[in-house]
Amino acid sequence: MLYVSDSHQIIGQPDEEQALLARATAWGAGELALYGLGPLLEPSTQGARALESFANRARVRGIALVAPIAGIDRLTALERFEGAHPHARFAGWVTELEYWHECGNERRGSRTCFAPLDRLLSAMSAAAMRRGERPWIGVYLGYPTREEARSIGRRADRVLLSYTGTTPRAALADRRDPLRSPARRLAHFAAVRAELWPILYARGEVPMDGWVRPRAERGVPAGLQAAEHEIGLGLGERRQGGFAWFDYRGMTSLER
Repeated sequence: MLYVSDSHQIIGQPDEEQALLARATAWGAGELALYGLGPLLEPSTQGARALESFANRARVRGIALVAPIAGIDRLTALERFEGAHPHARFAGWVTELEYWHECGNERRGSRTCFAPLDRLLSAMSAAAMRRGERPWIGVYLGYPTREEARSIGRRADRVLLSYTGTTPRAALADRRDPLRSPARRLAHFAAVRAELWPILYARGEVPMDGWVRPRAERGVPAGLQAAEHEIGLGLGERRQGGFAWFDYRGMTSLER
């Protein structure tokens, strides 16, 4: 899956759309997670028609669209859009709500800070059941507690796990902060049925482009194949459905 941070500036611009779809195809991305959907979701507008057209052309290439959701208002807008444009339905919905920042370093009041995500997940589950063809539900995460992981695992099909190291190996080996240890987080999800999808960063939280670039001997696709092989560390092949890359603009920088 490839995150696209500025989709509202791309969709509706033929040259930009073509470049995105061509690169996603070349890089082997099967899904595009589109940030900035707000201006494109109002039914029967030029933006909505452009999004529907883009979704159809992506589907022809075998690329599915994913909607990041930060609140109930975005979920409502998605339902309204998909009701008016049933052929442009999103294959997946993934939360974009970083509740853990409200918990503090010692996870004080974690039940309270987790409540917004808990409510959003319940609303997403209910909306998914109302739809004829259920989307997969994903949760983007930092560092949940064991209790939160179990609650998430009951409703999520996929858990997208942020990494905070310049390589997956370095991230999994980091023990400096027990509360924010990726290894501890993986242990929390040991009994959860959801697939685990690491997020790698070309730009953003902790850029890993310096790790991928020397592996890209035959270009970006080769680098990503190397990444896919290495990032299974500690996850287990059965549980790892894939990985996400953040993001499209950062990926293009690896071509240069």
